Amino acid sequence: MKRPLVIGSLAFLVLGALSVVIFWGMIFPVKRSPQFTGEQGDVAPDFALETLDGTMIRLSELRGRKVILNFWASWCAPCRAEMPDFERLYQEHKDRFTLLGINIREDRQAIERFLREVPVSYPIVLDPQGAAVRAYRVIAQPATFWIDEQGRIVQSKFGAYTRAELETRVREFAAGPNPQGEGFQHGNLGEKYFSQYDLEFLQIKGDPSTVAYVADLDLSLLDLGCPARDCIPSIDRPEFETPPEAKNWLAPTDLVVSVSYNGVTKAYPVKILNWHEIVNDDFNGEPLAVTFCPLCNSALVFRRPIVDGKILEFGVSGRLYKSDLVMYDRQTASFWSQIEGRAIIGPLAGTRLEYVPTEMMPWQKFQERHSVAWVLARPTIYTAVGGQPSQPKPSHPEESEEPTASWRGQASKPQIIDPSGAVLSQAFLRHYDVDPYSWYKTDDSNTFGTPFADMRLSAKTTIWGLELNGVAKAYLPEAVAQWGVLNDELGGEPILVLWDSEREMIKFFSRRLGEHALRFNYRDGQIMDTETQSMWSADGEALSGSLQGTKLRRLSGIPAFWFAWLAFHPQTELFAPE
Repeated sequence: MKRPLVIGSLAFLVLGALSVVIFWGMIFPVKRSPQFTGEQGDVAPDFALETLDGTMIRLSELRGRKVILNFWASWCAPCRAEMPDFERLYQEHKDRFTLLGINIREDRQAIERFLREVPVSYPIVLDPQGAAVRAYRVIAQPATFWIDEQGRIVQSKFGAYTRAELETRVREFAAGPNPQGEGFQHGNLGEKYFSQYDLEFLQIKGDPSTVAYVADLDLSLLDLGCPARDCIPSIDRPEFETPPEAKNWLAPTDLVVSVSYNGVTKAYPVKILNWHEIVNDDFNGEPLAVTFCPLCNSALVFRRPIVDGKILEFGVSGRLYKSDLVMYDRQTASFWSQIEGRAIIGPLAGTRLEYVPTEMMPWQKFQERHSVAWVLARPTIYTAVGGQPSQPKPSHPEESEEPTASWRGQASKPQIIDPSGAVLSQAFLRHYDVDPYSWYKTDDSNTFGTPFADMRLSAKTTIWGLELNGVAKAYLPEAVAQWGVLNDELGGEPILVLWDSEREMIKFFSRRLGEHALRFNYRDGQIMDTETQSMWSADGEALSGSLQGTKLRRLSGIPAFWFAWLAFHPQTELFAPE
């Protein structure tokens, strides 16, 4: 007797559910293909949603431009890990695509709180009702969709990318001209590039008579700096010691290049870098290249990318471009301009390296700041240098020919021979207490052939330079020290320029926090933002106040001689006392 009642109730529930679905679709319409699967070739569903700053974005209005959609949530740990990499790559390639971070059904306060901890500058899109989530059938977070200029999906992924995967994917997605197209040329560069013998020795197939190079390369300023590749030997398997050990041979005023990355802090004494210029290193599994050009006084650190499954290892090509170090990688024989961080010749021409923030300070300041750290040790005859394998250390101490402290760093006895029998170099150790460039640093008339006519500063004055979105500016340390902090803008990005008195150097940060830009004051040695009165450290972290624990995004400034910075940035602005 009750069956009709049950059936009627079920029918009522089904009809009710259908009405909810219909009502939901009427309230939150999203144009979508009924066949949308997220696979390559699918038309990306259109949407019209607000960003965090109130701007309405309609996907279809971005037709003609590449778009990346990244669905994320503040409670999603992989999202949190992935977003800084998206931000970094967005800053490098944002002229090539639009990146939209679509938040998954969270309120504005939760989003803003998250962005104070993980600041990004690309638009954050609000999807409180899950309209875009349903349209794109997002079943896991993060989810990323790559959309071409015609509005079609070219790739999608549910789950986070590794850093290497994301770099490769963004580089491919944002790729502009290739060596066969606009922006590149081909030709025989003669001694400006490697010979056939060099390529064969490196076991690289290629024809130096048809090598690719970037079209804006000024060949008249690409010269030989020393006779052959690896004439200045890179350190390829560095060894380290503790600060107390290094204190025995480093003077308080000796400069060191300091790198803090992936939980490790290391110092690279300039008195070693003068003789080797490149250190191929590893920071807890993250391969980096620490580079220094004595002629330009430029210290830059790069992440070593993976190409065709191989981590690039860098060496000194023997060439100079605008007096600056030209590196080469031993996997493709591409030439790289150090200050530009860009491949200028070879298979990877046009590719850019990722900068890692670098510091340069006196050894005494480093010791005061870093009690737990590693210091690059002076190479011995057992150190792998110049692309050559290291000599095996003897298994018994009595057989050791390890140099004693009294002559460590002087020329060693063994020779390294290549398969043809030619001597590539005498042993690579040097007298590290001698500065081979002391004469050069005091001679303003010698810029190694690079034209210099801008007399706002003397040629060998050290500045800190920054380039953002194609706009460059140089800052004189003494001028920044007088102000303490500068609220500046460069290439449309609000930046903080501050003087770190403990390290005696300039640092750069983005002032952008979420959708807002902070302003800072410097008073009695303290850094404070005017919006929340939070106190900040010279490392860009809020120490107290409502923003406590928040970190500003660090920007990679470059220390260099004025003439060298000017050679690569002829339209540069300059902040200096009038």
